[in-house]
Amino acid sequence: MKRNELGIDASDFVVISVGELNTNKKHQVIIRAIQEMPDVKHVIVGKGALYKELNKLAKGLCVDRRVFYPRL
Repeated sequence: MKRNELGIDASDFVVISVGELNTNKKHQVIIRAIQEMPDVKHVIVGKGALYKELNKLAKGLCVDRRVFYPRL
């Protein structure tokens, strides 16, 4: 099961975003939002130019341990 691979417990609340990592998909909005929701994990499924930027944002907001980028 993918949750086990990512280290996400069965009881964790997960938001999944699917789409290319670009500005119009607004992945950064959810990354900012989960800063205020400590029990939420965010799985981003996709590839694109914004991977490094999204990862940097998550680290800067101290939510990087709750944001996952599974390999396709």
